Amino acid sequence: MSGTVKWKFDDPGNPGRVTRARPIANVDDMASALAEALHQHANDIEIQWDKSPFLEPRSWTVTWGTKEGIGCCALKGSETHLTVAVNEVLKRSPSEVSITERNSPAPPDPDLPHEIIAQALEDGEVVPFLGAGVPASARKPLGAEWSANSQFPPTGAELSEYLACMAKFPRLPFRERADLARVASFYSSVGGHNMLYRTLRRLFYGYSDPALVHKELANVSAPLLIVTTNYDALMEDALRAKKKPFDVVVHCTDSANKGHVLYWKHGASDPNPAYVRPNQLEIDLSKVTVVYKMHGSVDRFGQLIAPMPPQSSSLASFVITEEDYVDFLCRMNTIESVIPAVFMKYLKSKSFLFLGYGLRDWNFRVVLQNLRDALPTINQAGVTMRRKSHDLLGIEEEDRRHWAIQRNPAAADIVLWRERNVKIFDSDLDEFIEILGQSLQEIRRAYGRV
Repeated sequence: MSGTVKWKFDDPGNPGRVTRARPIANVDDMASALAEALHQHANDIEIQWDKSPFLEPRSWTVTWGTKEGIGCCALKGSETHLTVAVNEVLKRSPSEVSITERNSPAPPDPDLPHEIIAQALEDGEVVPFLGAGVPASARKPLGAEWSANSQFPPTGAELSEYLACMAKFPRLPFRERADLARVASFYSSVGGHNMLYRTLRRLFYGYSDPALVHKELANVSAPLLIVTTNYDALMEDALRAKKKPFDVVVHCTDSANKGHVLYWKHGASDPNPAYVRPNQLEIDLSKVTVVYKMHGSVDRFGQLIAPMPPQSSSLASFVITEEDYVDFLCRMNTIESVIPAVFMKYLKSKSFLFLGYGLRDWNFRVVLQNLRDALPTINQAGVTMRRKSHDLLGIEEEDRRHWAIQRNPAAADIVLWRERNVKIFDSDLDEFIEILGQSLQEIRRAYGRV
């Protein structure tokens, strides 16, 4: 298919109005042309397709900004239907228009080694990393929009928009409002850090319906170190539902305990977690599953004994503002790293499975920076840039495989993952986990672990 976006605008250097046209071949081209036209303050924009681009219905979200506020509509149809909707939006004289496609589940990647990953998990040789895309798959119905009263946690984009509205963050440009770290910093400057914490506690407290990812990881027979950058307690809820013992380690951000981690040990006589220096934390990772909440957590410790209202919690901790991330990264370069030494030693011998991460996430970028000593890099020739050592069996330390599951990865994502020696697979998360769960079940049945 092909088409054209035409517009007229006033050019101070030329008398009269200037007409400009850009050829388009897809929706991304159309969005780019619209952005250029609106940047030039065009008020006469026309979208034309040379022939009907109708293929099959697809799902779209159109967002626009005007002086009166921000509008949003969702529709399902062809590019023709989308064009009609955009033309209606243009009649409102917007200053900015954004078009995003809401992707349908991708078919299973035939090259994705479900069986190998499942076996490595059952052997305790994999460290799962859970990003913001994981809790989104727990929504019922799937794809439901979040509100402050929803029974599921928000995505990073939804949380950012909510905080932006509460703090009267500037409405434009959209990309600024979607930057959670920046919006959280703005919210903190307007209402204070304590207010931000109370809001986060209220929004993330009380969810207890884990996603399929959480449930399958809770089913794994071997003890796991599960790293999450999410604030919710869905992983803990899944483990608790399986009556599986687990420890929890949470990074602290409150001023009185910076440089410590909160450590809740299962079966401890004292139900309250302890504050521990990262290099003094001692856990036998071969015997117990550990949930490591690298960027903080809503306080759900109290629920292990009795329900605790979110406003009374003093144990919640969040890495969310730009200042939080800077502080976190700065501490990585100190003598005592923010990541417990017992975890770093463990990570250097395991494979990693990244679930629910995207290149643009602050959490994702900080995770990669944190793992710079545990993940090798490769040069342009594909050669691993790390001296190799051998264990007692003569196996090279870097004879490990790392995987990332990401829907529609961009070219930049693929390059970044590759530089970290991580194989990225284009797959829907739930689709991957469903097949992985079947492989895990077959392995447990073969070993008599069912």
